[in-house]
Amino acid sequence: MTPFPRSLPDYRWPDHYKSEGMAIIARCLSATFYLAYAFGSIVRLLTEWLYRFEAPPTLVIRTDGIGDALLFEPALESLARIASPSEVHLWAPKATCDLFTDCPTITRRLSIPRGCKEGNLQYFKSISWRLRLGFELGRWKFSKVIYPVESPEPLGNWLFLSARAEERWINSGDNANQFEWQQARTHDSATRIFEQRPGHAHELLRNEYLSDQWAQEHRLRRPRVHLNAEAVSEADELFIAWRRVANRTGATELVGLVVGGTSNVNRYPATHWAAALKRLWVEQRVMAVLLGGPMDRPAMDELSELLHEVPHVRLMQPVNVLTISAIIRRLDGMLSVDTGLAHISLALRVPTVVLVGGGHPGRFFPWPGNHPQVALNASMPCEGCGNRCHLAEALCVTRIPSDDIVQAYQKLRVRNVAIERFVQPQRQRKTAVA
Repeated sequence: MTPFPRSLPDYRWPDHYKSEGMAIIARCLSATFYLAYAFGSIVRLLTEWLYRFEAPPTLVIRTDGIGDALLFEPALESLARIASPSEVHLWAPKATCDLFTDCPTITRRLSIPRGCKEGNLQYFKSISWRLRLGFELGRWKFSKVIYPVESPEPLGNWLFLSARAEERWINSGDNANQFEWQQARTHDSATRIFEQRPGHAHELLRNEYLSDQWAQEHRLRRPRVHLNAEAVSEADELFIAWRRVANRTGATELVGLVVGGTSNVNRYPATHWAAALKRLWVEQRVMAVLLGGPMDRPAMDELSELLHEVPHVRLMQPVNVLTISAIIRRLDGMLSVDTGLAHISLALRVPTVVLVGGGHPGRFFPWPGNHPQVALNASMPCEGCGNRCHLAEALCVTRIPSDDIVQAYQKLRVRNVAIERFVQPQRQRKTAVA
């Protein structure tokens, strides 16, 4: 590796980014990156001179969403054990860093762009990202840099190759988000390439297959959401207010509803959601809590308009992912499309109905093992498309009948209540009065 890494990922940039008009801007942004990298290197040398560390840290890179990161959390603990006494640093999108704020496995977190097309273009145009990543790449020297995602992509590959490290471990991965030449170039610089689990398997089993290679741990515990007191307190305030509304309207249960995800292939029509929620209200007095982030606000507004006669509440202001996790923990159940919040719900053992597309059959839902879950899907001939839908809408999701959602939730709640442990109530003793 050269002393100074490349300032840009190996990405197939749009023609506009290669034009003569962009050349000057690109050179200025590149100079910004290298100045920050040089300054970070000076800070690193001063730090090494002033302090004696027992071992350089280990870097784990993730450029995917909170669902994938949560499914990797048990394997992350496995990595930390074999890396000890080296500290573990995590470079991941902000939502993932927030999710792992109180995870004891991680010592330091750095927010990076999400990756894929949007993240690569965001990095290209941003001075702040050039400064931040340039400084961090110069500032640190790692014992290992590990990129364990199942579907690596150019931004993650670039960080993997640019970080100063004695060893480079990477998951061989697939080509869903990269070309073969990008994969080959990254593998050429890796010191260790982990095999993919043969055949089709859930992400948890794929991560177990990785951990077996680096730590001979072929069975991992289930993922955990590490909540903190601040998130729990904020969630409690919101939940108490919603429970008051539920009591006034005569609701018996509060069920969360995630109206959409980051991908259009996960969208479910608002009219279908409204029909399911109306039935749940009329038949069982189940009241919905509409959940989502800033990007979901238009979908939440649309659904709220359709529910004008059905009591419901909604998350009005964006909250931290740990706070929304603490909210989910208090709910009686969850209805969701295939998104990170559905994984959080299952990790917290909340009864969950998930609408699953056919892009990756069995890879994310249902979870293996005994979890309170139902995964719904409308079978299509194009199943296994890798979420590259060629249709006007993802029929494998939009064709799921709203009645199926109602029936799945009803059965799931009955089963969940039936298996709850019975606790013998304590009798109060009468005290004689002298």
